[in-house]
Amino acid sequence: MTIKFKASFRPVTLGWMAAAFALCFAQQVYAEQPHRALFIGNSYTAANAPDDLKGQYQALMQEAIERNLWADTSVVIETQDVTAGGYLLRMHLKDAQQPASPVAQALATTLSVVVLQEQSQIPAFKLTGHPEYQQSLNAFEGLDDLAETAGATTVALMTWGRRQGDASNSFMSTFKSMQSALAKGYEGYVQKTSTSTRPILMAPAGLAFEAIFDDLVAAGQDPVAEDSIFSRLYEPDGSHPTSLGSYLAALTVVGAVTGLNVTAFQWRPQSVSEEDAILLRNAALTALSVWPPPAPAVEQQADISTAEVVEPSVAEPQIEADVIAPEEVIEDQG
Repeated sequence: MTIKFKASFRPVTLGWMAAAFALCFAQQVYAEQPHRALFIGNSYTAANAPDDLKGQYQALMQEAIERNLWADTSVVIETQDVTAGGYLLRMHLKDAQQPASPVAQALATTLSVVVLQEQSQIPAFKLTGHPEYQQSLNAFEGLDDLAETAGATTVALMTWGRRQGDASNSFMSTFKSMQSALAKGYEGYVQKTSTSTRPILMAPAGLAFEAIFDDLVAAGQDPVAEDSIFSRLYEPDGSHPTSLGSYLAALTVVGAVTGLNVTAFQWRPQSVSEEDAILLRNAALTALSVWPPPAPAVEQQADISTAEVVEPSVAEPQIEADVIAPEEVIEDQG
């Protein structure tokens, strides 16, 4: 009986060991599936490489994993961006119809997150009913469909008002009014494309810029003073972000994706001091704390950015043909 027992036991043991090995191997492969993030936008997204948006997102997400801040099975973070100066989302969507294009090839892979960033003015034109906004909305929806096919969660990256506003359009001629209009536009993207089973995430970078602005005003300081931390978020053009601005934006993307309290992070680019990093983390947390806004829908309540509300009937759009249409002008402005 002993011999029979041993003879019958060994195959069972080997079979069990093989099954266990296969299970462990499968679990390891699953656990090592990378977190892949694709950023689609223009020079706002690409600015400050290697400390651009994708680079800073990767560093922050890697910290979240290494310090066990984020309960995710990924151990590798992979990021990629598809950007071009002045590009609009509708241009990216058109490119995505060409299989050999970089955006089409990126979207043909398995992705975790797709971050969409529109040109710096267009979302604001939701307030005026300008047709460019509807085209943008359609493009956002089309790119979101492609992101869904790739298995990704879509994140809308709400950009920021220009430091001195947009002088070409009186309804957003200050930072506050421009930020208010941009918030409305990005909110429109989220409301249009979100479903109960697949909500669109919002990375409210513009609201984080506004939190910095408002804190300085509350402290009796001039936000647009040359040496203020608000001004230092911008390049000299008053539009594109410095590495501080990119860090602030990256914090909001990471916070939106993970749900983490971003003040817990320690990583920062070498170009950002610890003192500034603390202020930026707190501003990002403030922005993430007020998004999404409480019910009822935002149209029935105060503006989420706390900026003054400019009704289209009061402030008619002052749109020159060279503000929106020519690509070379948009390229200069992001």
